[in-house]
Formats: sequence, C-alpha cells, structure tokens
Amino acid sequence: MKEFTQDICDRFSNILSESQSDDDLSIFYTKNTIDVNGNEGRVYIKLFRDEIQIPYIVLKNRRRGTGTAVVNECINLCKEMDLKKVVVLGVMTEEMKCLCNKLGFSKIKYNYYDNNDYELLV
Repeated sequence: MKEFTQDICDRFSNILSESQSDDDLSIFYTKNTIDVNGNEGRVYIKLFRDEIQIPYIVLKNRRRGTGTAVVNECINLCKEMDLKKVVVLGVMTEEMKCLCNKLGFSKIKYNYYDNNDYELLV
C-alpha cells in the first residue's frame, strides 16, 4: 500500500525550512496528506489513487526556487512510489501557471468546465 511516511514529510519540511527564514513550521501528515505550515509559507500535498495532488503551494517569499523544489520532490516521489502523475489543482496565479509550464505540465482538458488543473505524467 502506498502512503506517506515521516521521512517523506521531513523531505518537504526541509525544503521549506531551507528556503524560508521561517523558524516556526508546523508539520502534520497522515498516510495520504502532508501539510507543512509556517509564517512564510504553506504546502499541502495529497496522495490520491495513482497520483500526487498539490492543492496549494503558498509562499510569502517567491522566486527562490521553493515551488520548483516542492514540485520536483513530488515528481521524485511519484517515481519512487510507482505513481502515474502529479496534478496541481486549481492554478489561480500567473506565477503558478508559469511554474507548471516550466516544469512540463499540461493543462487538463475537461469536457464542460475549466478549473485550471495541470498534470504531469511521470
């Protein structure tokens, strides 16, 4: 069974703590969610069926490579856990759209609505 572990959670916590000056990080994880929250940013990641979903990455200090590092770690996890794709849900900002495009994600085309989800097959 595929699930998140303390080691995996620590990897995301380290990414945030290395790139932010935030000493006050709270870390919470379950077998299918990781939530790293601090004064300067928050990352929430879900394991759903055969994919890793990123509902949000919110960073106070941008353009430092943190978002790229988080998404790349998700890509690495997919390969390690034999998952099929990474999905970034509900892309609302131009910055996140550019990040998705830079990393090779494609916008998911739905039949009747557009909710700005991007995916990368791994």
